[in-house]
Amino acid sequence: MTLETLYYITQIIAVVAILASLVAIWFQMRQSQKMERAAAQRELLDRVSDFTRGFSPEEGDLWLLGMNDFDEAPHEAKLALHNRLIELVFITESALNMHRDGFFREGTWAGIEGAMLGMLRTPGGQQFWAYTKHIVGFEIAEHLNKRLEELGTDGPNFLDAVPFCRPRLAELLAAQDKGDVSIEGDTSKEEPEA
Repeated sequence: MTLETLYYITQIIAVVAILASLVAIWFQMRQSQKMERAAAQRELLDRVSDFTRGFSPEEGDLWLLGMNDFDEAPHEAKLALHNRLIELVFITESALNMHRDGFFREGTWAGIEGAMLGMLRTPGGQQFWAYTKHIVGFEIAEHLNKRLEELGTDGPNFLDAVPFCRPRLAELLAAQDKGDVSIEGDTSKEEPEA
């Protein structure tokens, strides 16, 4: 074997080793991207879970009153609805961007978007959105406006999707009509003034 032949053999081995290293790096990058996507998905889904778990019974009642009629709801109901819905708008905006970047499958995105649209299709949600769509990111505002236009505002909404919402809302409105609802949404009978 000549020196020249040995030189060519070592060059071929070096090129094969470099190519093998590049392939290994490529696989490592793919694995790292998958892990980052999974972590991002978990983080956003944790935010959605925290959103739903964070309701106390009193806040739930205020939420229902706000969903029914944001403009006529007590101040605390407006505040509860606004804070929660604006949080969900930001969660939905994050999910939209992640979905566009391929981080979410269609089903996960459809669930988050469907929840947001279901809430915005309620009478109070529509009133909230009329005020809020001008102060959130333009991409999420345009997306939600387009989807709301496609779906229309009539038809099932969040109040219809959860079986206990309509009956509890009827109880709250009946108690409110009788004057039995305090400003915090408690349905206990208020004591008459002496």
